[in-house]
Amino acid sequence: MKNFSALKVYLRALSLIMSLLLVLTVIGYLQSPTFHHYVDSKSQDWGLTAGPPTSSMGKGQPLRLCRTRIQSLEWSNHSRIFEDSSHSKARWLSQVPGSAPRELDSLEVEKWFGINCVVKVFKIPPFDLGPDFLVVQFVDGTSAHLKKTAAASDFAIGSEYFRSPELASSLSELYKLGGIDLAEPR
Repeated sequence: MKNFSALKVYLRALSLIMSLLLVLTVIGYLQSPTFHHYVDSKSQDWGLTAGPPTSSMGKGQPLRLCRTRIQSLEWSNHSRIFEDSSHSKARWLSQVPGSAPRELDSLEVEKWFGINCVVKVFKIPPFDLGPDFLVVQFVDGTSAHLKKTAAASDFAIGSEYFRSPELASSLSELYKLGGIDLAEPR
């Protein structure tokens, strides 16, 4: 009987050691370049996502706008919406050229990002690009440059050309939220 209880103790210790080794192996894999390369290949930054569109996207493809937290958005006319984290509580501000920044309802801005982080887009043939329409700065120091044509919903990011009435509508909501009095900034 005594041998049986000693065996149970050794088996429990062995199972705990095996569990610890398994956890350490998984943590090592999650931190490896192989894992990050796999994840990066599945979700492109400011790119059309790989694979078939989801059923909620209809025939369009999803475009993920916020690959990491957005710090600021600046339009070609220098109107901008930006996060000010210099206070104890981060807050979102809006500024149009020639005026002082004004505070926005941070909850509404965060809700806008949450709702519009992924938008439906339709690939279109390349078109003549104008200057940057919108520059998005991320907290990691990188940026993305959105270009636009005279057509209200034709955009380009890098070498990706797409039509997105959903993005055009979302940006229109953002102008209103930020108090940016522009019919359509260029």
